[in-house]
Amino acid sequence: YTPDAEAAAAFYSGLLGWRGAPADPEAGISTTVTHHDHLIASFEPQEDYAGWLVTLLVDDVAAAVAEVEAAGGGVVVPCTEVPGAEADETGGAIAFAVVTDPGASRVGMISTEPAPAAPMGAGMPVWHEVLTDGLDAGIDFYKRVFGWRTRADPHGGEDFPYRINYSGTESLCGIGELGAFAGEDTTPAWRVYFGVENLDDAAARVSALGGRLLSGPQDIPFGKMIQVTDPDGARFMLLEVAAPSR
Repeated sequence: YTPDAEAAAAFYSGLLGWRGAPADPEAGISTTVTHHDHLIASFEPQEDYAGWLVTLLVDDVAAAVAEVEAAGGGVVVPCTEVPGAEADETGGAIAFAVVTDPGASRVGMISTEPAPAAPMGAGMPVWHEVLTDGLDAGIDFYKRVFGWRTRADPHGGEDFPYRINYSGTESLCGIGELGAFAGEDTTPAWRVYFGVENLDDAAARVSALGGRLLSGPQDIPFGKMIQVTDPDGARFMLLEVAAPSR
């Protein structure tokens, strides 16, 4: 979400090589954002607000929303069908909602046919995680509402307050206790990581394009990362990774 979609498109194009284009009028979004022909995100106009919203797939948005308050969350945007959108592969209408978890982090949900996953690499989203106040309550929420299964982070061990949502052998995203990441964030929120080939060069581009460095560089088991904002203040992470497969 951004108060200036055109300026956001220019920033992320210069930083990550993304391409933005108007979306199909019946798609329920304003733009499509792609990199090497892989769908990355959309830029949505929002006056006086800038921030990334992670949106998770669910089978039934109305049913998922019905579980939110009982699981300790709140509803920001109730179940909303996309006008004119084609039905998904099950024959149901495409719907979305925006909710908050018990730590007040916003997260979207949508029922639609999933897009092919983008490959790991530079310019691509490479990880998503939510940092929350109250890890146990957060885990219970995402398990009840979104069907998560979690396990300890193999790099941190059972005592480290961070868990991985997984399917089979695949790690999907993470959830951690905000206090364990003191100094990086001040409020519970989802964090999005984007890959870059050279972190120092990317940090210089962030500043040159009007963004800001918030923290780092920091070494983690998967590489070196920094936390930055775009010119409107939307926070995200950059992680040094290998070049993408095309």
